[in-house]
Amino acid sequence: GNNMLRSLGLSKSFRKSAEILQKGKTEKISYGTVNGDKAFFNCSLGFTSFVLQKRKTNSIAGYFYDTIRLLPSFKGSKIRFLNEEKSIDIFAGFFINTKIYMSRFKFLKVNNSESKLIFFYIKKNNIFKTIATVSLAFFGFNVYDKTEKEKYAVELDDNCELELDGDILKFPDNNRTLIIGNESYIDIIKG
Repeated sequence: GNNMLRSLGLSKSFRKSAEILQKGKTEKISYGTVNGDKAFFNCSLGFTSFVLQKRKTNSIAGYFYDTIRLLPSFKGSKIRFLNEEKSIDIFAGFFINTKIYMSRFKFLKVNNSESKLIFFYIKKNNIFKTIATVSLAFFGFNVYDKTEKEKYAVELDDNCELELDGDILKFPDNNRTLIIGNESYIDIIKG
């Protein structure tokens, strides 16, 4: 879907891209690290990464079809913040520090200039309550649970994958611990 391209008003067209570069307009956005690798935090886990892993098409319409097709087979995911004993059963979660990620959701459009990283999540519930919660979020209601930290240390269960900038993150040596945090800011060209 290339949210970053759309959010920054950029183009896949060579001619339009050249015009945008010539204008030289920039926007300061934050970036962070996930297990030491730099990322712009197009970063999710739970159902959204489950769909990404198992989807059959790359179109937006295909994504919605795959969402409906895969919803009944998703069993939920468990995560645990290190130094906390209790695990959280989640349906989906999103680490967000810029407007780039999920820019269709109104309350997520603001570019975060704070050092803290926000983790939005929907707890696993029965299918009807989950669908209602996700629908409300899509139409602009802030119905997520959330937490804000400078840095996260999170352990994922075997049923929980992490999508990072459109790809499923590989865990070397089967260590399913994530260290995630804001890093710094860069100026990026925008349309």
